[in-house]
Amino acid sequence: TGVYLSAGTAPTTNAIIVDVNKGGVSVFTTQTNRPTIAAAANTGQTLVIEVAGWAIGEYLTCDLDQIGIAGGTGRNLVVEVVVQ
Repeated sequence: TGVYLSAGTAPTTNAIIVDVNKGGVSVFTTQTNRPTIAAAANTGQTLVIEVAGWAIGEYLTCDLDQIGIAGGTGRNLVVEVVVQ
């Protein structure tokens, strides 16, 4: 179980932080568990999803809670949610 991130353009000075929501509510009850891509990196992950189950018909959305810096950082961002 985890959330994996990759970006075609690495963030320059700050991490990219992504929040995954189920029905508009974060699946991370501990905000420090949100997946991040560190500055100068192209990939990141978290292996902790506190709300890992959902019913048929529910859906997930993603929010960019923090971008690396203005410009093209975070382009081609891919968010992959894996739940077993």
